[in-house]
Amino acid sequence: TDRLSERNQQLAETTDRLSERDQQLAETTDRLSERNQQLADLLLELSVQQATSKELSSQIDELLNSNSWKITRPLRSIKKIF
Repeated sequence: TDRLSERNQQLAETTDRLSERDQQLAETTDRLSERNQQLADLLLELSVQQATSKELSSQIDELLNSNSWKITRPLRSIKKIF
């Protein structure tokens, strides 16, 4: 009976440790899920910023290649002198 009690005690301790590990795993899994959501949010924000940057670059290119920009080049050069 001593051996049985000893085994039951070991089993109880092992079960407690397993329960603690399960709790740690659940907490770690929750943190990982939160981080994955943060990463997804940041990737979406990056995508939006890249699209905005591309659009602004396109607008700048259109402006620099426009007739009005080319025609006013001498005026901009004179302005630099003064």
